[in-house]
Amino acid sequence: RLQKGDYYYKFGRVEKHIYVFGKNAEVKELKRTTNYHEYLIDVGRTTLFRENTFYFPGWNLYVNKKQKDIIYNFPINSGTMYFLLPKGLYDVELKFEDTKIIKISKFISLFSLISLVLIVILSRIKKK
Repeated sequence: RLQKGDYYYKFGRVEKHIYVFGKNAEVKELKRTTNYHEYLIDVGRTTLFRENTFYFPGWNLYVNKKQKDIIYNFPINSGTMYFLLPKGLYDVELKFEDTKIIKISKFISLFSLISLVLIVILSRIKKK
């Protein structure tokens, strides 16, 4: 059933980063890092795609700079990211960004560090 070039695992490594269901689209990978994936996708008719990266809160899908929904509870390979595109030419970006709780945590950490530094400086000034 699987042929060379189709999605498959070879020596424990994913052979393709994105899988196209059907033969209705052409995909060109523009950039790929651990937290950013960018593709140029030309779709002939509505097509389902699977990004071979496991979903975790913080992953966001942008199609032509507009945020779209990621399907991550698809019955096949549940946990990987799926998305659907209608006919057209698209710049698709998947970005791993800070969630609201991470942003709040970073702010609290920065505030705590600044407070600690100020306390140390003020206590030394008072001793003089």
